[in-house]
Amino acid sequence: MKSRSSKSRPPEEPKNLSERINSLPKWAREYIHELEARADPAGDVQELIFLRDQNKALIKLVGELRRRPEAGKADCRRLTG
Repeated sequence: MKSRSSKSRPPEEPKNLSERINSLPKWAREYIHELEARADPAGDVQELIFLRDQNKALIKLVGELRRRPEAGKADCRRLTG
């Protein structure tokens, strides 16, 4: 009887979507790329999602700086030049 430690572990799952897509067969990756190109040819949706995420991060940063008034002033000066 084999011990539990000698069993092979399943491969780790990719952490993010791009890693998961890149692990697919070539035909599947090409199909997904084609769908993406047809659905958003100008890349507008991708840009909007990026800007939304950036906006959330900036709002969070402003909130953190407001909670630290003295440090926040120094950080704001550093960020704005």
